[in-house]
Amino acid sequence: MLKIGIGNGFVSKCFKEKGINILAMDIGRRPNPDIVNNITNIPIENRAFDLIACYEILEHLPYEKFYKTI
Repeated sequence: MLKIGIGNGFVSKCFKEKGINILAMDIGRRPNPDIVNNITNIPIENRAFDLIACYEILEHLPYEKFYKTI
């Protein structure tokens, strides 16, 4: 699972405690995501994850990048 937008880390921590393999990606280095990158350029091979979760992130994108990002 890839979680985009680490927030306070609560969701990732809960999944990890349940034994679910999860990586977190965020644009900033805090609070310590596994991958630091922009959502418009995810450095992951296609179909590398069964699930990608992205909560409360897309509304912060410029409109012209919204559909390409999805």
